[in-house]
Amino acid sequence: ATSKQKDSTSQQNALRDARTVSKVAVFFLRWIAERILKQTLSDDGVHGRGRGRGRGRGRGAATAAGEEQDAAAEELREAQKALDRQRVSVLDELANLLGKEGMPWLWSGDPGAWQQIAQRVSDGGFLILDSGELLKQREIRQLALRCISEPLLQDGHQHSALLVAGVSRLMHGLRGAENSANFIAEALVQVHSTPLPRLMLVELTQSVSSSELSSQHAFQRALGTFLVAIAEKLPHVVLANISVVLPLLDVDCYPLRNA
Repeated sequence: ATSKQKDSTSQQNALRDARTVSKVAVFFLRWIAERILKQTLSDDGVHGRGRGRGRGRGRGAATAAGEEQDAAAEELREAQKALDRQRVSVLDELANLLGKEGMPWLWSGDPGAWQQIAQRVSDGGFLILDSGELLKQREIRQLALRCISEPLLQDGHQHSALLVAGVSRLMHGLRGAENSANFIAEALVQVHSTPLPRLMLVELTQSVSSSELSSQHAFQRALGTFLVAIAEKLPHVVLANISVVLPLLDVDCYPLRNA
């Protein structure tokens, strides 16, 4: 009996240590994700290389300057590719620490730790809502969607905090970067079995005023695009909540009436 108790204690300690290490990794990757997703590359001054070096005048100098600018542009493109690869790796590993292979089992023994890391993983996915350029990149977009959906689709956990935070982040995104409306619709499609789609529709009617719609034309277009996308991809959700959606459409805004 004593030997079994020692083995059990040893296993529990090993699991606790594994969770601690994984939690630190999730927090670190979330921190890295925020910085690397917001990082931008600038060619300021790159095309100015070689200026003022006494190359002389004429066709030779112009040719040399053109070649230098081409080389600088190529260098910038390669740097952008490397940055995008890093972004993909960070988001992929962030999602893996929550949902890959045995990780769900590891976190099942500590609900409190799961809540913490699930929120960080989800936050990592929402970060791309701040960038219209990132939303255009298919691989980054798909991994961000996985970070958002993975926590909500795991059984055996309380999702209320994630749902509240998710609605808030999606509403913020809808008012933000271009192309966000379609991404938000895709996110709701992936978690259509959860309460998030309905909560999002309810929040729209409660937080969006007619005066806001009348004055913010970009938001009108984004909201119209979102409603069209969600109606096409989740018609059963929209029909089931049509009483919630109709008041939102009863405004004098062409993009919404058209939608």
